[in-house]
Amino acid sequence: MRYFFLFLIVVPIISRAQFENDSTPDISIAFCKEHNKYVDYPLNKKWLALDSQRITNVFNKIPECNGNMEKLKAILPFLFQKKNHNIVETYDTLDNKLYLVRHTFFGGYTTFGVKVLYTEGSIIKIKLSFSTYERLIEKHHLKWLKIPLYCDGGEIIYEITYKQELDNFNEKVGKLYIDPRDSNYRREIAQKFFSDPFMSSLSLKKLHVFDHFWRTAFDHLRYFITNVDTTAMESLLYSPNPVSRLLVARSLKYLISGARYHPGLLITNCINEILSEDTIVKSGYLNYHQNISDYTYFNIDKDFEMLLKTQ
Repeated sequence: MRYFFLFLIVVPIISRAQFENDSTPDISIAFCKEHNKYVDYPLNKKWLALDSQRITNVFNKIPECNGNMEKLKAILPFLFQKKNHNIVETYDTLDNKLYLVRHTFFGGYTTFGVKVLYTEGSIIKIKLSFSTYERLIEKHHLKWLKIPLYCDGGEIIYEITYKQELDNFNEKVGKLYIDPRDSNYRREIAQKFFSDPFMSSLSLKKLHVFDHFWRTAFDHLRYFITNVDTTAMESLLYSPNPVSRLLVARSLKYLISGARYHPGLLITNCINEILSEDTIVKSGYLNYHQNISDYTYFNIDKDFEMLLKTQ
């Protein structure tokens, strides 16, 4: 009985290692909770053929750009162009030094998402997402997909960071903190939240977030503040996300005011520089269909302690 129990422990570890080295997605992506289970039959053959074409000729090839923007544009020529019903948004995330483009394009049954963090001529990070019907993934799409997509929080995604391009940016332009790893899972989750350039609660309008951002953000900030985790927060001053930089800088100022933290000159200057810029964050959304806006504005510098208590 003892050996049988050990066997049960070992098997998933081996299977997981095999999965991580595979270049194709696991069938489990079909059961991501976001996706509709059922599709109307008979299938539309033109739509299915368009899905196949998009996956084979575009989606599968995107990681092959190897951090080169020109190669990516050769694979996805309309990356920066609105074409047909495609959705394109671009965003300056660091004073004309670092940019983000979010491009959504469509097949027949499938919606494809491409998010790119890039600098002049080179790509630092790409996130791909994929949304369609559960039955279609099982019966058709898994045969075409050659990217190790996985399910993350109900979303089918694949992310890749081009380390050489990240190193080049850090050397030539300035420090950039992404993809944190930590042996403390709680700490890692908090750092990942603030260092994620692609977070779903961030609008691609500067200093604009959606309402569900605040509760998660301040849960993580309270974790850092309670533990006086200034090491993590100092690193996050170099997040690609301007809202994250602002909140972390204000959190460090809060610790300084309580005499719980005494930073050196470099970090002090960094905090002051971030807080000397615009500190007004817009929260909410615009309903394009009804042309109704529902926004709240927060001055992070002045409203921080209120937000820390209430969010």
